[in-house]
Amino acid sequence: MLCCTGQLYYELLEEQTNYPDTAIVRFEQLYPIAKKQVEAIRKKYANASFFWVQEEPENMGAWQFILSQFRSWNFAVISRESSASPSTGNSKIFQKTQQDLVERAFTQK
Repeated sequence: MLCCTGQLYYELLEEQTNYPDTAIVRFEQLYPIAKKQVEAIRKKYANASFFWVQEEPENMGAWQFILSQFRSWNFAVISRESSASPSTGNSKIFQKTQQDLVERAFTQK
């Protein structure tokens, strides 16, 4: 189960055609978080591994908030490596790391 926000959802959705057994959940808002709806999804996919996928480096973005809201879950993160900067500043490097991120999302188990 891949969880994310924003436009990353559409990139994951496009790649999902190659991985039809992987579900994707897009969080439309982070605060206040819809815990009841997310719990219902968790019950529906009780045997699934849950991953938070974000474009930002691990030390940025929503990951720390998600971790604080779902402490009892076995959430893992798929993101860029921790960094002092949110962006590489180079569009070619960004595109490559973005594609790597999307591919890693579907190959994590």
